[in-house]
Amino acid sequence: MYVCGVVVVLFKKLAVTHRRRFLLALANKKYTYCPLFDCYCAIRKARTRKKEKSEGQYQPGTE
Repeated sequence: MYVCGVVVVLFKKLAVTHRRRFLLALANKKYTYCPLFDCYCAIRKARTRKKEKSEGQYQPGTE
C-alpha cells in the first residue's frame, strides 16, 4: 500500500489566488501527481445552494 502525502500546496500570485486556484502536489514512490484546481466554481455553487436553502428555493438533484 502506497501512502500519498501532500508535498506542496502552492498559492499562485494575487490574481490567481483571488480565483482560489492552487497547486496540489501528491507524491509517493512510483509517481508524482500535480493537478491544478480551480475552486472558484465549487465555492460559488456552495454559496448559491446555501442561499437557496435559506430562502426555501433549493431542490436537491436539479443541478
